[in-house]
Amino acid sequence: MTGRNEGEAGTTINPEVEEDGQQHLRELLESNAEFRRIWEERRAGREVGLLILKRRLELGISQKELAERVGTSQNRIYIIESGDANPTLETLQRLATVLGMSLEIRPVDLTSPVGSSRA
Repeated sequence: MTGRNEGEAGTTINPEVEEDGQQHLRELLESNAEFRRIWEERRAGREVGLLILKRRLELGISQKELAERVGTSQNRIYIIESGDANPTLETLQRLATVLGMSLEIRPVDLTSPVGSSRA
């Protein structure tokens, strides 16, 4: 016996891991102001990385293939997708073009009431 159980969608669950990752993250965000500050500062990078990862998977291309098309390294794509990079606008534009997406960066007024129209 391996000490592991089959979870949802065939994932393997290790019963030796005592804490739920999401619960642990919530606790850190609630109790550690410095962690929360860094987590929020890196939100955009995580969101962009996930969008790139999702689109790459939809297109069925590897990180290596995407890197070759964009003109960067596979490691750089990995870092961008993981949210740990701070890519230039030029790199983001090349990624968007290769992935068949448009790049739109604009400030959003956070003081506007929800549901109000923006020009």
